[in-house]
Amino acid sequence: MSSIFAGLSSMPGPGPAPLSEEAKTRLAAEYDARIARGKAVPASSSAYYRGVERGTLMGVAVPQKKEDLVRTTPPGLSTAGEREVQVAKEPFARGGVRAAYWGRLRELGSAEGDWEEVVLKEMMIPGERTDEASYASQAENSAVSYYLAKTYCETHSVSKPIEVLRCRVLRVGSALYNVEARMPATSFKKWTNNWGGALEHNRDLWAFSKWTHDFTGGYLMVTDMQGVEGADRITLTDPAVLCTDGGRFGCTNGGRASMILCYNVVCSDPTRAVAEAARLGPAARHTSRAGFDTLYSAAAAAPRPAVAPAPARAPAPDPASKPSAFWDEPLSPAGGPAGGLAGGPAGGHPPAGTQ
Repeated sequence: MSSIFAGLSSMPGPGPAPLSEEAKTRLAAEYDARIARGKAVPASSSAYYRGVERGTLMGVAVPQKKEDLVRTTPPGLSTAGEREVQVAKEPFARGGVRAAYWGRLRELGSAEGDWEEVVLKEMMIPGERTDEASYASQAENSAVSYYLAKTYCETHSVSKPIEVLRCRVLRVGSALYNVEARMPATSFKKWTNNWGGALEHNRDLWAFSKWTHDFTGGYLMVTDMQGVEGADRITLTDPAVLCTDGGRFGCTNGGRASMILCYNVVCSDPTRAVAEAARLGPAARHTSRAGFDTLYSAAAAAPRPAVAPAPARAPAPDPASKPSAFWDEPLSPAGGPAGGLAGGPAGGHPPAGTQ
């Protein structure tokens, strides 16, 4: 293992103790009922959003060099400024960890039409909803993934540039959210999860994920790759960073055991790996370990499908355009190096990307 990643002690993990399975089931049902209520109200209705509020936008600085990937203290949040915000009254989707709300942000004092559409994600477990460390860990996932994707594309030949949407933390009163620019909801894909599932093969993304492991000497690995593949770029949202330090990167960090599963997948025959994911069905899409284990057990005896041929390599793309200036404001370092937040072009976020 590379010397800068050797001999690291684990930090205490963020957040309270996990809920029982019974409590998780009740909580999921509550959020599902809220999602159903939200769908009954048109987004164009004045009743869809809460009133205009003021929030504080914060973020984790992006690493500037390989050595910055090592952190022995929890990530610090730096303030990027105040914003006016409107948050939908009800979530539009949920995953195993967070619920997603449509929202919009604008500069203080901006004209009425100057909103930028965003997605706000709330921790569903009550004890984590106001736990700043949990939200900071999610922001660190995107910051580290952004640095690694940028470094990989600068040093390797890729058919399409790989970008990672920046993720910040927004405090509105006592409420906390992770906030991202929207992505186009069309053609959303999930290529891998963070427990060794491979849903769809993409030569560049699989090579990138493997490289993150090799580049850091097995210290960390970018997984759970999902997002939108356009004509000239691949934009990822909500990646999960696996790390041998189990105290980093929040509840989606499955540590070394999960890393071994994911590494084996991206090093394997892609058509067989994707066929196995098809056999497992919903288990392959799960981000949370508990959800994956439950669905995996139910799917373990399912018949194996035939192996499909590997997809052809995509043609070379046009040059990538620059990300939205709204998200490019630099942050002062707070427990990490200086730099902007992880980034990507503005756009819409489908339910499939919710962790």
